[in-house]
Amino acid sequence: MNKADRALENVHNLYVVQFQLLDLLESDLRDPDTRKQVRKTMKEFESLLSSADWRYMGGMDVWETLKSLPLEMGRKLRESSVSTAGSRMGTRKVIKAKVTKTIRKLEKAGRFSKKK
Repeated sequence: MNKADRALENVHNLYVVQFQLLDLLESDLRDPDTRKQVRKTMKEFESLLSSADWRYMGGMDVWETLKSLPLEMGRKLRESSVSTAGSRMGTRKVIKAKVTKTIRKLEKAGRFSKKK
């Protein structure tokens, strides 16, 4: 496996973990087990993001957008104990819209496919 293949695999894994985080947003973040799982998944996401090469993910703007996801999730976790279901869905929709936009941009550039 050459360097480019490893870099693409790392980016693919990053997006897989990103989708796992989005799925966790649909869960009740007030549940301690769910919050623990979110923290674990966020650490994995941050690790993959730190080793990801932005040139293989569509550019620096995509990397910057992904870099903000753990910050948003951390804020969401802090607010979850007092939040309502309506506000959780609002935040989820915003993050999902960002992810969808990023994926479309990558697919258009031919750098990402949901199939593996």
